[in-house]
Amino acid sequence: MPKQPIATPPSSWAALIFQVYLAGVCGFSLIVGTFSAGGLLTGALDMALPQPIMVSETLWNDATKANEPRPVAEVERERMQQAVAQAFNTQREMARSAIYLLLAGLVFGFHWRLFKARKE
Repeated sequence: MPKQPIATPPSSWAALIFQVYLAGVCGFSLIVGTFSAGGLLTGALDMALPQPIMVSETLWNDATKANEPRPVAEVERERMQQAVAQAFNTQREMARSAIYLLLAGLVFGFHWRLFKARKE
């Protein structure tokens, strides 16, 4: 008995697999872009409305076995250091989100263009 021909030639299977790949990459890059945009918005909100800085105004003294007040200048210096560190970390996260958003946009644009060209 002769072999039955396959209904779709292998080249069309390869084309279908490539189309699915392109669609998957486009979808994934959209998801990454969405989360990156959310990270940018969260960072902007954190910059506009910073969280309160919590600094202990007392220190434990082992000799007296009690909390003793810290000098005001020391407390303010630590509060300022934490505020600067918090702002730096927020800016770094915003920059990271912007880079991911840019890369996701480039990957999406390239693969979407290929997807649309192959569909036509």
